Amino acid sequence: MLNQSGFAWNDENKCVEVDSDEMWNAYAEVEACGTCNWTAVPKKAGLTRCGKSCRLRWTNYLRPNLKHESFTPHEDELIVRLHAIIGSRWSIIAHQLPGRTDNNVKNYWNTKLKKKSLRNGN
Repeated sequence: MLNQSGFAWNDENKCVEVDSDEMWNAYAEVEACGTCNWTAVPKKAGLTRCGKSCRLRWTNYLRPNLKHESFTPHEDELIVRLHAIIGSRWSIIAHQLPGRTDNNVKNYWNTKLKKKSLRNGN
């Protein structure tokens, strides 16, 4: 059984890290339960997470259409430009970047682009 941190107990009763493929297979229950029944997902997948935690993990990390590679220079430019126009409305900015979530864009802005933007005077 998986716990919240992505670890499980093996046959020798030792805690081992579960690889991402196994974690993904557990979340395949989303396909069976649908995205409107998040309380059923952890129960059916054998997870100790709550439904809200499963929903956020799916939304921000596990959905198949998410981009996991680095942001491109074009995406950087678009984020900086949109932030200058509409401010920190991350969900609106994320809708302009297919495969990116509002959380992903916000975190990228706060860790990388904010300082870069301030240095360039934007």
